[in-house]
Amino acid sequence: MNFKNLAVERLSEILDLDKNSLEKMLQIPPKPEMGNFAFPCFQLTQIHEKTPNLIAEEISNTINKECFEKIENVGPYINFYIDKKIFIKETIQNILSKGDFYGRSECNKGKNVCIQTSCSNIIKLSGIESLSLTVISKSLSRIFQSQGYDVITSCCDKNLESVMFSEYQEIYKLNNMKFDIYIEECASNKIEEVIEILIQNKLLIKSNGAEVVELKKYNMPPFIVKNVDGTYSSYIKLLTCIINQKNIYRFDKSIHIAELEQRSYYEQVLKVMGILDKQLSKECKYFELGLVKLFNPRCFADENGYINIRSLEKALIQKAFNMMSKLNVYVSNKEEASRILGIGAVSFFLIKNCKERQFYFDLEQVMSLEGDTGAYVLYTYFVGNSILCNNELTLAEPEYSKLYSTEEYELIKLLDEYIQSIDMAINKLAPNIIAEYCIQVSKAFNKFVNNHEIENIDDEGLKCARLNLVRAACQVIKNSLALIGVDIVEKIR
Repeated sequence: MNFKNLAVERLSEILDLDKNSLEKMLQIPPKPEMGNFAFPCFQLTQIHEKTPNLIAEEISNTINKECFEKIENVGPYINFYIDKKIFIKETIQNILSKGDFYGRSECNKGKNVCIQTSCSNIIKLSGIESLSLTVISKSLSRIFQSQGYDVITSCCDKNLESVMFSEYQEIYKLNNMKFDIYIEECASNKIEEVIEILIQNKLLIKSNGAEVVELKKYNMPPFIVKNVDGTYSSYIKLLTCIINQKNIYRFDKSIHIAELEQRSYYEQVLKVMGILDKQLSKECKYFELGLVKLFNPRCFADENGYINIRSLEKALIQKAFNMMSKLNVYVSNKEEASRILGIGAVSFFLIKNCKERQFYFDLEQVMSLEGDTGAYVLYTYFVGNSILCNNELTLAEPEYSKLYSTEEYELIKLLDEYIQSIDMAINKLAPNIIAEYCIQVSKAFNKFVNNHEIENIDDEGLKCARLNLVRAACQVIKNSLALIGVDIVEKIR
């Protein structure tokens, strides 16, 4: 049950306002004791010709309170308190009934999103920045797909020198990443058409032997169309690719992921695009990835600090293998589980820190079970899954009304916020929100497990309810990690 929608519905039965307006007016109180939702009555004074306090009192006295613990006015606000028993039961049942589909939606079906990833300086081989770019691209793709969008991914030129491309393919393979199109292929036969548009708009000029669009009045360097040697620049290739993608896919959003050092490059492309088509420019968003540095480059990198992807994978697997051995973790295929844990932990780390302007990649920190890490989240899922594997389903009816402790209720509230976290990640273009959400759920879950007996209790109704809560928490952690492209160790021996 969506209590926010229910509160809006109840208000609409009394007030002569459309539901969209009522939903925008509904607020989240700053303190839990003030309720789950608050509706201010200030804007109703002109309509009702009464003070907001009196309006709030009249509404709270007449509104349908079914499914709410109470609805009361405090001054000019109407505070809604959800019925915890109904909330707890329906939240857990909703998660369990939808399973892997919990949080997914078809609300954006028919809409297209293009996600373009720029490789970390084309002359580099496999830098940690390139791994980070592919991880972010994959996570954003999955987040948008979960809400019904069709996603088209693109990257740089597929026809790079064979050795260089094979190195990038190692990164894509490590992250299980594939691209739908490549910028070079997308733009190859359309560039002259775009150049003709620039000419028609009297934007193209010659400067020092090159052909450019002058952007001096925008305090930007020239937008290079053709280099001095007559070859097409990367600027015109990207601009052509975006215009071509719009013509082919009719995208609603185009997201461009690149490193901090490429900001000027993308700003120039978007500026020229805005001159040609303001609406198209508004549909394009730039995702700025912070600078990633290696904390101890000598472990698995060359003298320039660029990772050798095979060395990184080997180090991750070994670290994860040692960790599971130390913790006496038993799985059916320990080597494969180590690979899943290691790669998942590094992907999680890169996603969690993707909005930082600069951060260090430290293998010890990435694989730590202490702190806000992917290894901690993955191990939390493992713990929950172990509890479920050790306890067969009972025939008893779960008594959710007995889940009244603070730890249980706080965990359930977090599980209910999963869909809200997805919406925030999309609106803010921030996959790190999902990673942070995973950490919050994991901490709440461990607090619940550490403070309450689950397996060895005589009350079968309570035991079944708590096991279902464990099952729901594991499901949400699994779904959240899947959104950001992190796999989990499912089978336990």
